[in-house]
Amino acid sequence: MNRDANISVVSDSQSLVALIPNNEAAGVTKADNGQLSISIADPGVNVNSIYQFGYLTETYPKVTPDWSTLETTSNPVGASTDDFESPFLISNQTDSTMSITFTLDLTSNSSDAGHTRFLFEIHDSSEKLSGVRYPDQTAAPSLELDPGDALGVSFVVNSYSGDVGDFFTASLTVEPGAVS
Repeated sequence: MNRDANISVVSDSQSLVALIPNNEAAGVTKADNGQLSISIADPGVNVNSIYQFGYLTETYPKVTPDWSTLETTSNPVGASTDDFESPFLISNQTDSTMSITFTLDLTSNSSDAGHTRFLFEIHDSSEKLSGVRYPDQTAAPSLELDPGDALGVSFVVNSYSGDVGDFFTASLTVEPGAVS
């Protein structure tokens, strides 16, 4: 009896669900271990300011003052992983639909964002799919991501009502799983 086996090994250099940084977005880096980070610690955030990282699909009038306008586009993800307007993409590199769960976790008990507000928008190539707002919401939205597709994540920091000395450290966890 003759038994043959062919086993394909997938290169995991960017993982099966990849986090792809936009090198043109300020503060976005990817470490050698694959961890993506966005740091605005140096020089920090000025009070009475609004910072936008990546294009959004909506203007969010409740997040910003009346005089402020956020930059929007109808397609923040772009046509490929080389052409996108978000700080980072989550790309499904498998041949199966994945469930992607987003959770905003405070990573320091000493964090006190004061009156500073944060908004993360999760979008595909045509629309906003979900959002996470702090402090109003740290819920964990789950979205389905088809094979070869990508989700973009852009965010806004509104420190217009913030105070000098406000300090906030958190992580946005992106957890892939099988669709049930």
